[in-house]
Amino acid sequence: MQFWKKTKSVFIKKLTLSTIAVALLGRAVFWLCFPEHYFSGFPLVPLFFYIYGLVYIYLFQFFGSRNIRQIVWVYLGSKCIKLLLSVLFLLLFGLLTPDPVAPLFLTFIVYYVGFLVFETDFFVRFEQVYQRKFE
Repeated sequence: MQFWKKTKSVFIKKLTLSTIAVALLGRAVFWLCFPEHYFSGFPLVPLFFYIYGLVYIYLFQFFGSRNIRQIVWVYLGSKCIKLLLSVLFLLLFGLLTPDPVAPLFLTFIVYYVGFLVFETDFFVRFEQVYQRKFE
């Protein structure tokens, strides 16, 4: 059980630091390079990925601590859910705000790929540590 608590703690710390760093970097890029394309919903993009990252690690811990054989399915299922929620987020934002959607879509795609790499790296490292420790 301690292993799962430590895993969750490390993930949340890395997620928080990464989200803050990438959000500040993204804001700086907009401010310095593309101020005319900044959109009012920009802070919602990193917030979406941060909240989803928290849900992801809690699902990961919940199912993984019960049956480690399900962990790959949790990973794959969470990627499908993330894709569906992302499409829903983009549709709702596009329909409910008067801002142009092109900057949002491009920003969202960059964040999506970045956090996908972050989560995949975490999962691969987790598998390596788990195999060394328990198998």
